[in-house]
Amino acid sequence: MSTPLNSIDDGINTFDQPRHDWTRPEAQALYDLPFADLIFRAQGIHRRNFDPNHVETASLLSIKTGGCPEDCGYCSQSAHYKTDVKATRLMDRSAVVETARRAKDAGASRFCMAAAWRNPKDKDLDRVCEMVSAVKDLGMETCATLGMLTPAQAARLHDAGLVMQDENVRVTAALVQHPPVAPAFAYRFDAADRSIVISGDTAPTDEVVKACDGCDVLLHEVFNPHGDELKEEHWKEYFATFHSSPAELGEIARRARPKLLVVYHQVLEKLPEADLVKQIRKEYSGDWVSARDLGVY
Repeated sequence: MSTPLNSIDDGINTFDQPRHDWTRPEAQALYDLPFADLIFRAQGIHRRNFDPNHVETASLLSIKTGGCPEDCGYCSQSAHYKTDVKATRLMDRSAVVETARRAKDAGASRFCMAAAWRNPKDKDLDRVCEMVSAVKDLGMETCATLGMLTPAQAARLHDAGLVMQDENVRVTAALVQHPPVAPAFAYRFDAADRSIVISGDTAPTDEVVKACDGCDVLLHEVFNPHGDELKEEHWKEYFATFHSSPAELGEIARRARPKLLVVYHQVLEKLPEADLVKQIRKEYSGDWVSARDLGVY
């Protein structure tokens, strides 16, 4: 038997503070709402937190069309099917920049470049990076869909200026160490009044320290190197290679100097919080908190 809608209406419409006490019947009642009602409530939340009439204007250009060797089973750009899409070579930089300039004159603030590749060759990426930099020089934000990238290629695109930004926030990425996931990223979010860095899963890396330059909050993962699950050698090696211990986290935080360290994604089997504090404090004396689901910091 579902919960009456009016009994959860206040919970839906007053999201001034996150809730972490939802009951199963309340969640079911939300799930059972008609789609149009969900859209209506989502719009109400959006209007209370953002400019309700702002729409980001973006333009998309296929800078290399057709002939893709990948068989995704649905895409008209695949070379595996006859779709009447004519395969083209990578566009010239000047043509891309001119198209971006026209898009900007028409009101676009973001320009996205798409290429029909499974993965780009380095020589092709050289040209794409030039395009990204040139479009950014027009004062536009850039994004791209280029297929599978190596960590080095992703870093080059980042250095060329490939970031996400709107009137509220700027998002930049930094490569971190979490093999065999590659590339893996930390993210920095810069708003008008604060900056936040999220490490993602990673072993200790200088890239997180660099990303934290002047940041307000660093959210960083941690694991317990003495947990019971690490008695087996392969698990010990896995966590030591792919994650950060409390002592390593303390060293990262000491060097990064965030105003607040938030310790999250804690793989800490049977590690009392007092011991976690002790290990972090060996290197880091700044403010920190242990993250809780839906916590506000």
